[in-house]
Amino acid sequence: AFIKWCEQEFAQTPYDVMFAGTSYCFDLSVFEMLFPLSQGKRIRMLESGVSIPDYIDSEENIFINTVPSVVRSLMDQQISWDNVVALNMAGEPVPKIFKDQLDFERMEVRNLYGPSEDTTYSTMYRFLNDELNYIPIGVPVGNTHLYILDDDLNILPIGVEGEICLSGQSIAKGYLNKQDLTDESFVENPFVDDQRMYRTGDIGKWTEEGLVAFTGRKDDQVKVRGFRIELGEIQYQLDCIDEIEQAIVIVKEVNGEKSITAYYTPRDIVSVDSLKETLEEHLPVYMVPAYFMEMETIPMNSNGKVEKKQLPEPESGQIREVIEPKTETQQRLLKLWEQSLNTTGFGIESNFFELGGHSLKATKLRGLILSEFQKEITLNELFEQPEIAPMAELIDSKPIYIEKKIERVAIESDSLIPLSYAQERLWVLTKFENASKAYHMPAAFKVVGNLNSETLESFYRP
Repeated sequence: AFIKWCEQEFAQTPYDVMFAGTSYCFDLSVFEMLFPLSQGKRIRMLESGVSIPDYIDSEENIFINTVPSVVRSLMDQQISWDNVVALNMAGEPVPKIFKDQLDFERMEVRNLYGPSEDTTYSTMYRFLNDELNYIPIGVPVGNTHLYILDDDLNILPIGVEGEICLSGQSIAKGYLNKQDLTDESFVENPFVDDQRMYRTGDIGKWTEEGLVAFTGRKDDQVKVRGFRIELGEIQYQLDCIDEIEQAIVIVKEVNGEKSITAYYTPRDIVSVDSLKETLEEHLPVYMVPAYFMEMETIPMNSNGKVEKKQLPEPESGQIREVIEPKTETQQRLLKLWEQSLNTTGFGIESNFFELGGHSLKATKLRGLILSEFQKEITLNELFEQPEIAPMAELIDSKPIYIEKKIERVAIESDSLIPLSYAQERLWVLTKFENASKAYHMPAAFKVVGNLNSETLESFYRP
């Protein structure tokens, strides 16, 4: 079924030789070897994708099938693409910038997606002058069904992210000698009788254009400060920024806390503030990276995958020039920042959030300010004034916060204490028919030793 689709899709591709530079352990090699043989075309076997420049000028009408990181390396070497008539990219997300750098009107350029469990390629997008601000994985190839489903295998609407599930004639039977994993990943297709469906673990969504956008892996879902984070979605949004050439987003531990960190290579000059503002337009605040690390190149391994272990630790090198406090309020506030952020070495023009601050630390800082100055600022004000100098001015302008204390009531043995307004409200709610049990807090306790049941009963009597 896969080769049949290839014959139809590439029927008009005028290639004479296929460059095969992918290891036979990688499923891209299935296309590089079997498809040209079925067409009676030549295959030039290469040691790896990095060998392409050694032969690209000695052949004509070349078809290249490789990963985007190899394509990036070829462009960095400024090779001539004149002899290439078709370029397939697969195996990892394709950066948006490739659409500006590759002459897709002269040669055929495609982004292909698919797991080995569905015989190499499952979807395809051919580069067009369609003005999309992202590179989709396209539409299902022939003999393939694609669904975007929730955890209960319900179909999700356009624009809603879910798991990419595949079905059709190219689906494998399962994993050899791994029945548990097979049963987990290969399930009955709930939409087509007598057909199996593969749950890829990849996250994607249908777009308004009728295309599928890949946004990450379920494996990339992490919890940071209680929020479930899709690292792939953050990376997807970074890739959509014109000034970004390549980006990778991971979670690093900084000062004992998990922090979202974005590593990127810039296409043009761009500030961290600008990146944060752009991301905040598309992502909730808790998904905006705490650290942005600009790099000349993103480290890759021999298979063209990002070498995450080689990524440097987040630094505070993005901190602005250290300007010492000038007023007493600034001095006191700086010490509170140090407590909240658990770091030092910044000045009054440093940005709270660029130093690793987030909503929980902002809440802590708000409490510290109230305790230190007896003045109350809101979280919104803290977000709007994220530097010490303007925050100190805000504190100076605030009135002293007068805390209202509840006076202790003298209790006589048989006296009844009036309910507070909040208690009275809950009491009234319990009198309604079908009253909510949301405020009930059931619990079980194991008592060790002798229990005086009469004393226990009297405790609960009104």
